Amino acid sequence: MMTLIGDSLLVRLNAYRRPRQKFYSAELALRMYLSAAAGNGGRLLWVGSVAPYNPDSIDGEKHITNLILLNPSNAHAVAGHIVGVGPRYDPTAGSPIAGYEPVAPLAQIPNATWIALRDVEDIPRFDASDYITVTPPDTYTPSLPLVEALGRKELRNKRLWIRPSDNAQA
Repeated sequence: MMTLIGDSLLVRLNAYRRPRQKFYSAELALRMYLSAAAGNGGRLLWVGSVAPYNPDSIDGEKHITNLILLNPSNAHAVAGHIVGVGPRYDPTAGSPIAGYEPVAPLAQIPNATWIALRDVEDIPRFDASDYITVTPPDTYTPSLPLVEALGRKELRNKRLWIRPSDNAQA
């Protein structure tokens, strides 16, 4: 199983709903991400919104080194190490980084942020009790145990900056 060392960006997936397009549940999306990565040497290009964080703050040099995509209904997650980040994704222009391909049906979001991942792995049971949230420098949000943060209504649709807690299982 993947060891998530350092800080991570946790994205809780919702259903992918677009007008007049197929419905993709969070679980189906995770399976599609895993399949795409498995067919591409563990590499994947994820496309989505990462607000409220600036894409320039999501890379290995600036603290966040992993992306975790979580299905909040069953704690199933997919995670990978971040190798590149960019703004303003154009679904008609092809991949912005060689060797990293998006999952086409899920990457039709123009002007979204893209994150290139390597070593994408399945985490069948993500244990939120092993993590705490990190307070972004530009906010007044206190750091919390991730379990508590996931239960807060005001944080339900936020992307969370997390890191292993001191009492996480080694």
